[in-house]
Amino acid sequence: SADEYTYYDPPVIYGLAPTTGSTEGGTVVTISGYSFTGATSVTFDGVSAASFTITSDTSIEATTPARSASLVDVVVVTPGGSATAVRAYMYVNPPDFIMSPNVGPADGGSTVIVTGIYLANASSVTFAGEEAMI
Repeated sequence: SADEYTYYDPPVIYGLAPTTGSTEGGTVVTISGYSFTGATSVTFDGVSAASFTITSDTSIEATTPARSASLVDVVVVTPGGSATAVRAYMYVNPPDFIMSPNVGPADGGSTVIVTGIYLANASSVTFAGEEAMI
């Protein structure tokens, strides 16, 4: 009725996982906190998430939009207000590389040299889904 008032607690962000993703966007980030029910917006550096799903009052899964390489704020807006995780998500350039040689036997065993840029944060190398020994 017209004389009812609904109070919403302001949202709080505790953390994000992962905290790093590609400048190309498309990374699914879990935002943890509370009072997320009814969230109307999730932004990364002021740009709306490509999509987001409120999985519970304490969790949102948001897909990052494309952005340039930088450390950005993440903001969740709900009927109770907004919460900002300051400089909480890092956009990094995807690796750009060449391999030499670029062919080898199907059973493996070849040494391959990978040369390129933005490789410093690489944690693994895979060939056809199989992790290579580094």
